[in-house]
Amino acid sequence: MKNIAIFLVLICSLINMYAVSFVAMGDNRPSRDTDPPPEIFLKMLKEIEADTAVSFIVSTGDIVIGVRRGRSGRSIERQYADYEAAIKEFCTKPIFISPGNHDICNDQKALECFLKTTSQSRTYYSFDRGDIHFVCIDTAEIYNKHCISDEQFQWLKTDLQENKIETVIVFGHEPLFPISDHVGSSLDACPSTQEKLVGLFDKHDVDIYLCGHEHLFSETRHGKLVQLITGGAGAPLRTPAIFGGFYHYIRFTMTEKGLTWKLRRFPDKSGKPIKYFRQSDGKDRSYYIEYFPDTDTFPTGLSAQYELDGRSKMDRKIRMEMTDGKFHCLIPVGEESKKLYINFLTDKGEIISYSPGNPFRIYLR
Repeated sequence: MKNIAIFLVLICSLINMYAVSFVAMGDNRPSRDTDPPPEIFLKMLKEIEADTAVSFIVSTGDIVIGVRRGRSGRSIERQYADYEAAIKEFCTKPIFISPGNHDICNDQKALECFLKTTSQSRTYYSFDRGDIHFVCIDTAEIYNKHCISDEQFQWLKTDLQENKIETVIVFGHEPLFPISDHVGSSLDACPSTQEKLVGLFDKHDVDIYLCGHEHLFSETRHGKLVQLITGGAGAPLRTPAIFGGFYHYIRFTMTEKGLTWKLRRFPDKSGKPIKYFRQSDGKDRSYYIEYFPDTDTFPTGLSAQYELDGRSKMDRKIRMEMTDGKFHCLIPVGEESKKLYINFLTDKGEIISYSPGNPFRIYLR
C-alpha cells in the first residue's frame, strides 16, 4: 500500500511538472510621452499578481511610447524608469518582453534601455516553461523596419530545429496577418520576411503566434498556425469594441490534457469608435472618416464637427451618411495640416467626443 501511495505521488508530481499558467498581454504604453503608465495596465498587473496560479507574463511589446524627433516630453530613460517602477510596485512575476516599435524606435539609446529593463543580452531569445517552448522574435530591429535580419532568421531556424518540445509558442510585436489599422505597416509590409516566417512556422508545427501592434484582440487561423493579437493592455484603443477594440489580456493554462486559454476582458468607455483612411487626389488630400455608434445610443443622424491643427473653434461641420450601421464622410485636410480634431454632433445637438471637452484627434500623415 505504501508503494502504491508513493507511485501515485510520483505520477502527480510528473503531471504538475508540465502544468503551467501564464498571461499574454501587449501594448501597455501611455498615450503621450508626458504620461505615466496607464491606470488600466496597473489594474491588470494587480489582478495578475493576485492570481497565484499564474507564474509569468509574456508581453508582445510597446511598453513605453518612445521618442520622436522634434517632440519634448519624458526622456526615454525616464519612460523606462516609470515602467520599471510600476512593475516593481505591482508585480513580482517574471515578464518576458518582445520589443515593439515604440520601445526601440530606431534609436540606439532606446535599445540599450530596453535591454537593461528586460535583463536580456539581446532582443530575441527562447526558453522553456513546463511543456511549452517559447520563442521571442524581434520585429523592431533597428533599420530593419517590418522585417527581421538574416542573422535573426538563421538563429530562429536553428532554435526551432533543435527544439524537442511539442507545443511551441512564438511571440513578437508585429502581426504576420494584421487586420486593422496596421495593415501594410506590420510584417506584411515585408513579404519576404512574412513568407519565410510562415513557411518556417508551418514546417516546425508552431502552434501559436502571439503579437500586438494593433490595439485590439483577434484570433485568426492560418493553416496550422493560430495568430492571437493581444494589443489591449493600456494603449489608446482605435478600433470599435465589436471588432476587438477593448482592454484585455489572455490567460493560458497548460496541463497534461493540452493548452487552453481564456480571454480576460475589461470594460472601458474610452475606446475610439472611429476608423479613418487617407485618400489623395492629385494635390488635394482628404480623410475618409467612419464612426461606429454604440448600439444602445444609436443616433438617427450625425454630423462631423471638426477643426484642423487647432481645437478652439471646432466650427467646421459636414453631414455624415449612414451605410451598414456606420456613419461616414470625407473631410478635406490639405497638404499642410498636421492634426485633425473631430467631434460628432447628433441631430439633437448632443456632442460625441473622446471624453468631455476632448475631441478625437487624428495625426495626419
